[in-house]
Amino acid sequence: MQSLLIVGYGNLARSILKGIEPNTYEIFVLGRDFEKSQKFAQDFPLHSITPVENIQELKEAKPIILLCIKPKGLQTFSCDFPLTLVYSVMAGVGVESIIKQFPNALAYIRAMPNIGALVKKSATALYAYAPQNSSIQEAKEHALALSLAFGNAVWVESEELIDSSIATSGSSPAFLCLVAQALIDAGVREGLNATQSSMLVKATFEGFAELLKTLNPQEIKTLVTSPAGTTAEGLAYLEERGFKGILEQGAHRSTLKAKGKI
Repeated sequence: MQSLLIVGYGNLARSILKGIEPNTYEIFVLGRDFEKSQKFAQDFPLHSITPVENIQELKEAKPIILLCIKPKGLQTFSCDFPLTLVYSVMAGVGVESIIKQFPNALAYIRAMPNIGALVKKSATALYAYAPQNSSIQEAKEHALALSLAFGNAVWVESEELIDSSIATSGSSPAFLCLVAQALIDAGVREGLNATQSSMLVKATFEGFAELLKTLNPQEIKTLVTSPAGTTAEGLAYLEERGFKGILEQGAHRSTLKAKGKI
């Protein structure tokens, strides 16, 4: 059975593990606090997780390493023995930096999941690099299996596009929260109580998400907008105030931050 070492024990590590069927991997967990590693293992009794205190304990296992730590914690973990794959969910940490800590992996994956992973609905961008290109296909298969455990995944052809996906999926849930809260507040302003307004906005988002499976945003907008109607009036006001451009600029600023340019 393939060994899987999870480095880190936070929310994302938990979300990924919840989607992995028991007995798929021989699973180990490693972190800076061994007691937290033990607690993590105890929380998933069906997966028979073994906490380890040192990465060298897996020297003979040629594991897949799943890096679920904050970027500043990367320097704490390293090894020079052979690895099947290193799969990183660290934002802003390039393959080059990961290779310095784990130089003998067959392949390296950078993933950019989002908060949807908590409910197995992540939108995850994936990039694969293999020093020996012959290893790339197997690496992609391993990476996709892990990624589908907590949502959906899209492969990108360059590492730079991992940071670009901050705009579409990494930071965008926070932007959508602003929209949702604004609509809830608008409902209260127009006379609904907070509970009614919140329920209606939540249901609207659910319906919109379902529609997006078969229609693009412009098509949905056209269905909602009658000529000279109420929606057209609201859209005209938002467009006059530059709403779409402001949203695009916010996403762009998040991407620049991820790339270290601001």
